[in-house]
Amino acid sequence: MGGASATGQFLDALFRDWPGDLLFDVWVEKGAPVGARRDSTDPSSGEDLVSAVKAFDAELVFFRPDARSESLLAINDAIDDNVPRVINIVDDWIARLRADESPHADMWDSQLESLVASSFARFAISPELGSQLAGQYGAPFDVISNVIDPADWLAPPPVPDDGPTSFRFSGQLAYMKGGSSLAAIALGVEGATNVDAELIIRNGGTGHERNYVESLGSLSRVRIEPFADDPADYRGFLAGADVNVVAFNMDEATRTYLRGSFANRVPELLAAGRPILAIGPTELATMRFLAGTGAAITHTSIDAVDIHRMITKLSTDEDLRQRLAENARVAASAFDRGAVIPDFYERLRTIAAGEQSNRVHGPRAIAERQRPVPPVRAEDHAPSTVDLDRLRAIRGIHAGETCVVVGNGPSLNETDLSLLDDQIVFASNAIFLLFDEVAWRPQYYASVDSRFLPDRHPDVEALLRAHPEMTGFFPTVLELHDGSDEYLSTRQLLPELDNRVLFWSQARKPNGTHSGAFSLDATAGLIQPSTVTVTLMQLAFHMGFSRIVLIGCDTSYSIPKTVEVSGPQAEGQSEGMLLTSTQDDDVNHFRPDYFGAGRAWHHPKVDHMIRHYEAAKTVLDLQGVEVINSTVGGALEVYPRLPLDKAIA
Repeated sequence: MGGASATGQFLDALFRDWPGDLLFDVWVEKGAPVGARRDSTDPSSGEDLVSAVKAFDAELVFFRPDARSESLLAINDAIDDNVPRVINIVDDWIARLRADESPHADMWDSQLESLVASSFARFAISPELGSQLAGQYGAPFDVISNVIDPADWLAPPPVPDDGPTSFRFSGQLAYMKGGSSLAAIALGVEGATNVDAELIIRNGGTGHERNYVESLGSLSRVRIEPFADDPADYRGFLAGADVNVVAFNMDEATRTYLRGSFANRVPELLAAGRPILAIGPTELATMRFLAGTGAAITHTSIDAVDIHRMITKLSTDEDLRQRLAENARVAASAFDRGAVIPDFYERLRTIAAGEQSNRVHGPRAIAERQRPVPPVRAEDHAPSTVDLDRLRAIRGIHAGETCVVVGNGPSLNETDLSLLDDQIVFASNAIFLLFDEVAWRPQYYASVDSRFLPDRHPDVEALLRAHPEMTGFFPTVLELHDGSDEYLSTRQLLPELDNRVLFWSQARKPNGTHSGAFSLDATAGLIQPSTVTVTLMQLAFHMGFSRIVLIGCDTSYSIPKTVEVSGPQAEGQSEGMLLTSTQDDDVNHFRPDYFGAGRAWHHPKVDHMIRHYEAAKTVLDLQGVEVINSTVGGALEVYPRLPLDKAIA
């Protein structure tokens, strides 16, 4: 922790506030394990290290395995098996081993399966990587990424108006990183004779890096500097840029290795409050995240003409740089350590105290437990190749069009629904109860609710079979939210149909912010919503709609006294999460039997819904997508209102 590597800095950021006498740090140095207590400057190695680790009498093990940490497996094995383990994965290093045809790839795949099966919690660096790993190993992953201390990143000083526009990069250039893309940017800066610009690169200049450093350093507008040892100097370097640069190579090996990873420096770049120029493959989690913040100009090729155009634009358009900088500061709040770290520490303490059971859902754990629901297999988490092909096929097919997203609130009874006869409609859940009153049918349908789908899956299957022209979208697995930490496989509820599409379901991270709250690419997964309407909006964006009209989104709920309440307490509420109606007295939807007698539903958390709508608006505004609320009445005031007939005119 605290070493020069990005991961060393990441781990230091996570555990900086953990009491030093309660932390033992073990790392690999020249292939051998070395370690010391955090409050000691005298490291141990060899047998002395094993003895020191045992004597420390750990209550929790936080293990970050990768291809270099084989020697740490023995240290892990030396600790009592009863000590709970937590693992942390930051990139797909097994894929990198396979790309290099390493003989260790299969060994590590088996080791990681074992580590997942025995861990009490698992953390991935991004929702995308968490979903990928869940599909491979059959267990859910939480998300923890780098954090920043806002006190370290006060309002950046103004960049001097005189002198060249300063593009700055600090990071690695080696194999499967960003060397070739950064070289394209360097050549773009060198060739942009119509503007006064420079590129400053901070890099270690060792190993594979040396070739890039020597070749790029020969350019007249490129300056190479060594990495800064002083964190304050590093922060000043980023804050002093006109534009900070992110670069990833375009080759298939890099795409595979970094697809789900999230660059540790991104929170720092956002906190620096400067515009970002990001070049890399669109499927990388970091690139998709940056595109959603509105803090970056992103591009997915190294075409010289395009790079020249972007460098010129960023060098000459001060208003654009100002807008990007403001968005960067807003997005940085998602990584405020004061908001993230206390919850992370509390989670670790809870596990160490034995108050949380192993949440694994893989084959090994299934044999050890009797569960009230069918077991979720590792492969159940992943969409099939057919699912992904269907999602790719619909990307952008409605570019520039208008759609109507239909909620299920009681205001539908006050809405002229005949206006939808010629519209493209998205709908959800029990919308089929409305079909005897309208001529139209939704072209697109979704359900993501772990109470609704198990309860009504025969109706949903009948809906899709009766309307083969309709496409239904569903998460691959459904989290039960009943305190069991169990999942249901959607494949076990809905059979394979030509119009059934399954997608990754990504946890919303970080909470309370727009960052990570709205997916821009359904093939990479959709963010778990606080209301299914946000799922429909994510699908609409994926299909290219430029205007989304909402109706029936009343966003106000009450729980009838006749409802039976059970399950764990809902967050911020005194009632339980799980509700079952005993009468046809549903006042929250367009029919009293929508969630009528015998129907199961969740406690409605309206404040969460509003926050998710707000987060979606932030992202969609940045993408130039207009959302209009044409709901009759209701409590949703996030989006501008317009009567339905005018909104679809």
